Amino acid sequence: MNVSQIPWYSLYGETPDAESADDIHVEFIEDRSREDGWLIKPHRHTQLFQIICIFKGKTVVHLETDQHTTEGITIITMPVGTVHGFEFGPGSEGVVISIRESALSGGEYEKSLHFLRPIIETPIITSLDQDNTSVADLKLYIQQIRQEFKGAAGGRSQSLRLLFSLLLLTLRRHLDTQHLEAAGSHSDTRILARFKQLVDEHYQEHWTVTDYAEKLNTSKSTLNRMCRGGMHSSAKALIQARLINEAKRLLIYTRQPADQVAYTLGFKDPAYFSRAFKKATGMAPGQYRESHDRETFQNQ
Repeated sequence: MNVSQIPWYSLYGETPDAESADDIHVEFIEDRSREDGWLIKPHRHTQLFQIICIFKGKTVVHLETDQHTTEGITIITMPVGTVHGFEFGPGSEGVVISIRESALSGGEYEKSLHFLRPIIETPIITSLDQDNTSVADLKLYIQQIRQEFKGAAGGRSQSLRLLFSLLLLTLRRHLDTQHLEAAGSHSDTRILARFKQLVDEHYQEHWTVTDYAEKLNTSKSTLNRMCRGGMHSSAKALIQARLINEAKRLLIYTRQPADQVAYTLGFKDPAYFSRAFKKATGMAPGQYRESHDRETFQNQ
């Protein structure tokens, strides 16, 4: 890629200005990916949260700087802004359900938002056995969403939102059975969600833990306690991890020189950035780029 940023799309291949009349959009994986050689290049969405449901086929999922291989029935949640790409096996079958982020903040979702937050804000990949008790319910809601989306019956929009809410709730319950319950109280969860949002907004400014704590109207020690309880890490480590993760993105998905990556991320001294990156990853920026060469996804 010659550009310095990973593409932002509304739907895949469509600019952020491309708006739909619906809060929810449904499309078949095979319809979108077959014409692209079963390859969806790394990108991220401006305003959409997505659930990708794969019913058939082997899939390589590129998620941020990691790679996962799945086969069979797989459910993937994709929060807004998460870099992702796919290599689907020919003949794969599935569906992508997208919903505007703004639609998740009220209405049918308001009372259950604290329960759904872990799967809305964190990318999750989970595989299901055919005889799993959740599979029948998940397939039922997905099928009903597809039917409503194609139809024009009265109350269509509200029906889609209610069905999507049922889909999210069923998925969360399934994850609970796998012991992936969210830690911390509801109050802590809300503060941690706000902390994560602030880090996304200000990591390039190199805010300190004290800066974030003041913005959240809490103390540095309380913020650290909540981070360790809910995210198993100190606030400082989470801030640093966000910065290093963005550095990884830029090194893998763009052709920016390492010095420019440093400046993009708010470092005044590229040498200091290089030392910090090596301390976090065990490799210098140039070595990391070479070890994660993904020519398949880059336009040369």
